[in-house]
Amino acid sequence: MRRVGQVLGAAVVLVGALAVPTASAQPSTPNQHAACVLTTGTPYKSGDYVAANFGTVGCPVDGPTGYGYRLEFWRERWYGWQSIGSHELPGGAPVEAWYAYCKGEGTYTYKAVLLEAKYDSHVKSSPTKRFTC
Repeated sequence: MRRVGQVLGAAVVLVGALAVPTASAQPSTPNQHAACVLTTGTPYKSGDYVAANFGTVGCPVDGPTGYGYRLEFWRERWYGWQSIGSHELPGGAPVEAWYAYCKGEGTYTYKAVLLEAKYDSHVKSSPTKRFTC
């Protein structure tokens, strides 16, 4: 009888250990996305467009909150920065180029900003560049 009690006690301990949640069963946290690298290159003129290279290497396809990423183009005006276009994009994207139309708009300082779409987190702003479009 003593032997049966030891075996049953060991089985209870083993079952209890299996019921403990593992780290992978826990909800996702921002720290788990630390390998996410957002890159945004300096804007350049391409025909009638302002363009910039971007990348979301190592980032979750839907972004940390499930809403993907957004690349925005901005130009500096006398009153501050003006948005001139944006593109939604998935995470995990290799370095690619996106464009915003700017023909005949004059000479401005441009920048591109890459961010997580829902909460505007993980912001990565490019260096600025001035040119006539």
